[in-house]
Amino acid sequence: MQADTLLADKAFDADRRLIEPLQAEGKTCVIPLRSNRNNPRPYDKDIYKARHLIENF
Repeated sequence: MQADTLLADKAFDADRRLIEPLQAEGKTCVIPLRSNRNNPRPYDKDIYKARHLIENF
């Protein structure tokens, strides 16, 4: 992935398959937490709010 930040919805909240590999490469993941997550992690809520602008573009 060439981008520095990944904006995704809750469906992509997968530590081992997505988030950990991207963070190991120095990427930032902006993915909200699923409601059943046991170990919360931070994400930038302001950046996530702008995600719909990108989708609508």
